[in-house]
Amino acid sequence: MPQRHGLIVGWFLVGWLCALGCDAPLRTRPSDDVLTDVPEDVTPDADADVAVDVAPDVVDPCPREPWWEEDPFEVAVFPGPVTSMAMLYPYIYFQLSQWDNELQRRNAWLFEYDVETQDATLVATHHFTPQREFMIVDEASRSLYWVGVDAVLSGQDFPEYTLTYFMMRYSMDDRTLEVVPTPRFVTDACETWSGHLRLLGYDSATGNLVLQCEYVEYPWQKRTESYRFVAASGEVQYIVNGAERYGAIFNPDGLAPGFFVAQTGAWTNYGGDDFSEGPPLKYEVWDNHGEAPTLVYEQEMAPRTMGFPSPLNLDGWFTYTTLSADETRVVARGVNIHSHEEMILPEVCYNQYFMRNVSSSLPNLWTWNDAGEGVTYLYPYIMPSGPRNIELWDSERNIVRRVTNSPAIITALGMLPGEPIPRTLVYYTSDSHGENQRIFMKDLIAAGMLDETGHLLPAP
Repeated sequence: MPQRHGLIVGWFLVGWLCALGCDAPLRTRPSDDVLTDVPEDVTPDADADVAVDVAPDVVDPCPREPWWEEDPFEVAVFPGPVTSMAMLYPYIYFQLSQWDNELQRRNAWLFEYDVETQDATLVATHHFTPQREFMIVDEASRSLYWVGVDAVLSGQDFPEYTLTYFMMRYSMDDRTLEVVPTPRFVTDACETWSGHLRLLGYDSATGNLVLQCEYVEYPWQKRTESYRFVAASGEVQYIVNGAERYGAIFNPDGLAPGFFVAQTGAWTNYGGDDFSEGPPLKYEVWDNHGEAPTLVYEQEMAPRTMGFPSPLNLDGWFTYTTLSADETRVVARGVNIHSHEEMILPEVCYNQYFMRNVSSSLPNLWTWNDAGEGVTYLYPYIMPSGPRNIELWDSERNIVRRVTNSPAIITALGMLPGEPIPRTLVYYTSDSHGENQRIFMKDLIAAGMLDETGHLLPAP
């Protein structure tokens, strides 16, 4: 049953090795913030303690701060696994989902977390499974939107279940949940093969949607397609047609509304173990403002050099990760799609991964992950082989500060949108498949890292 377990998010989160040296046992985050009003069978178990022993003569070639000291400014929004999340000051929303054996369907719970009071409230319960990861915040209507699915046995071997897709809306003002009446917004291929459909963008004025579907076409050919659905006409406007080529959109988050970054390539297989021989891959930037999605920037990458793309920011900066010139590390790069100027970044001695602007209101503040040393190849792609911690870089002051210090896999989601004075960084931890996501936040001003003008402060 495809809805009873999480779908593997992608190649870039697979196969992490999370054992690095330390002089003392590693400790997990405190688990005393677990919500007490979650249904008993939904509340997750606390993380297990982890200890790693390293021979005393091991020398760290890239000295950094000692591993894991409990952070008094880090707050567990919810330390248990969540299905999807979204945020708009003063709230962080997240969903939990669990299979109901008696009903033979999923139950889902939507929570509203107030960052000021640090209280979480169960605001809605429904039976339509929330698709993983993506809820869209539409600030104009102060509403959350996502795709929900209902599954029934198909009576055939493959796909085992037939899925029905719904548009879900939750109002932040009157706290009502509803199924939005819409024309059929799923493609024939996605519906036929019971695909995993994600909502990437929504325009409340027009009703237009940007969607991505991952499906497996019998016999076992995985496809990914991305498209805009025009509500007025029912037209499907492909960004990437999954029947023609591979194309996945990553991290739509409103930094530059209406622009989407895609990672594309041919379906041609890379033979044997030599992934350097095969068709080139591309980063693409698409503009969704016009009558149809328009390709406005593309960058070709050789196999075994492409890493991970990030969202476009308001000033037109597109950032990505790639293989260093000496082929020893993953490094961040940036290019402005309007001026074609290249971004000059600080030199670091570790894998510099998943670089992005943290907020549309702070163009000077960027984040990346310190992802240890070593490079791993998965198919024609590259990725770091170590754990990841969040670094912040102020491009105006040229200051770099470490935000987290943990053996976990951590990714910065960004500063809390709508906050009067930006101060709250929201991030999550996950396992090696990008699943079991747990949400945390940190007040960077209280922690002495950020001033009220949105600039980093030098380390003490």
